[in-house]
Amino acid sequence: RKFDLGRVQFALGEYEDAMAQFQASKDEPRLQVRAGHMLGRCFQAEGWFAEAAGEYEEAIEALDATQRDLELDLKYDLMIALLALARDERDPEHARRAKGICSEIARRNITYRDIRARRKEVDEVIAELGG
Repeated sequence: RKFDLGRVQFALGEYEDAMAQFQASKDEPRLQVRAGHMLGRCFQAEGWFAEAAGEYEEAIEALDATQRDLELDLKYDLMIALLALARDERDPEHARRAKGICSEIARRNITYRDIRARRKEVDEVIAELGG
């Protein structure tokens, strides 16, 4: 129930309230990955990119064989968070990590979302940051 309430709150833009629900939901093993993903999305919506990246990384590490369908979504969101973090902190290392993830996604599924455009964006950010 907490996870579902968090999803509703997220959809309504009530990110702080949704965060509490997703944090509580992470304690349940079957919801750990999905709750972590949504918690990361809340942090990202609030502009807390380091925290978002941390949640995405934890969720990726917690994936099991039954949840592999979530892997590309998590990695894509991690890439976006790292790219935003690179811009905020003016740190090319975050952009290089985003590029590695972008490359991995493109190699697995070149038609995934807007991965081609994101690859160009990552390259532009790396060049802009001198990395």
